[in-house]
Amino acid sequence: MGRDKVLKKAERTARGLGREELLLLVIDYERGPARRYVEAKFRVLGNLYEGTLHIARSDDSKAIALIFDPDIEEFLCKVTGRYCRDDERKELKSGDQDVVCRRLLDTMKPKLAEIQSKVAGSLVELITNTS
Repeated sequence: MGRDKVLKKAERTARGLGREELLLLVIDYERGPARRYVEAKFRVLGNLYEGTLHIARSDDSKAIALIFDPDIEEFLCKVTGRYCRDDERKELKSGDQDVVCRRLLDTMKPKLAEIQSKVAGSLVELITNTS
């Protein structure tokens, strides 16, 4: 599902949320003019991993987004040292999804706990300070 479809579906979903509920989105920022759409919908409140991961809140405050800048591949390159070359990035987007997911998990395993802790801490801080 493309980013635009995800964001439109998120808007519809957010309208039905209760006062204490938030929607968590994970999206790519993209490159070029496509960035304007995300910039119009979200306010970036924090940056992690040398700016390859932003934590943002929607203007209506019903959604929090983890935004990979410009895409998940750039984030993976920063945190794992892999998926930096075009041939490696192509590997992520083609082939058997089960194989790709297993390889990605193997690559991420050594860093996963650190990433989860850092992102979770930032999310808790964001929710606490902007509620």
